[in-house]
Amino acid sequence: MFLTEQYEQVIILEDDLEVSPDFFEYFDATSPILWADPTLYCVSAWNDNGQVTHVHDPTRLFRSDFFPGLGWMLTRTLWEELGPTWPGAYWDDWLRHPNQRKNRGCIRPEVSRSYTFGEMGTSNSQFYSKFLKGIKKNEEFVEFTKMDLQFLLKQNFDPMWIRTINEATEVTRTRFSTSGREEERVRDSGFSGSVPFIRLANELHIMSDEKAGVYRTAYMGVVAVQTKGTQLYLVPRSGPSFVYSS
Repeated sequence: MFLTEQYEQVIILEDDLEVSPDFFEYFDATSPILWADPTLYCVSAWNDNGQVTHVHDPTRLFRSDFFPGLGWMLTRTLWEELGPTWPGAYWDDWLRHPNQRKNRGCIRPEVSRSYTFGEMGTSNSQFYSKFLKGIKKNEEFVEFTKMDLQFLLKQNFDPMWIRTINEATEVTRTRFSTSGREEERVRDSGFSGSVPFIRLANELHIMSDEKAGVYRTAYMGVVAVQTKGTQLYLVPRSGPSFVYSS
């Protein structure tokens, strides 16, 4: 598409995806941010932990160090960089590797703008039933092009992200898994390494795997997810950081 049609940016969609009414509005609004910020390499329509029980605000957008895929936009610049060595298969995991990601991130929504119905196309139908089938696809039209999205630029988002995490009430795993209180946000700093995170993820019924050392949806190592009406931030014991062990 970049070579034959000379497009400046392209949205890649698998053939087993449905999209939201504001799908193109979302990409139209985030395109200037993608071009303006060299620390971004994609915009995605997908939230890996976007099950109905884990999302609330259709207007909320995040940065993520994890490449989500499933409806995503890239620029000609990225294609010129990576296109010559693009693999014939498993390109999503290839994009997540540090050699390609180069400490860059993606923009992703809280409420997904795409939904996959491709159970037969997944390698594990049990995985589809457990995680993907319950993803909420946004059905509202959010006028993103009328919103100021400058907060997504790294120089604006990172200080806001750190401040939000630091101001959150710290709780133990027992409290957040049983209280169900309507707090605005809480944080848990109880995991260090993959095994404790897997336990937390299993309790919350979110995806527990990682790719190239990055947990799904994580930014600076922190996974944000809604649970029981509470905004929860799963923070590594070492604190937020862009250092990942791949």
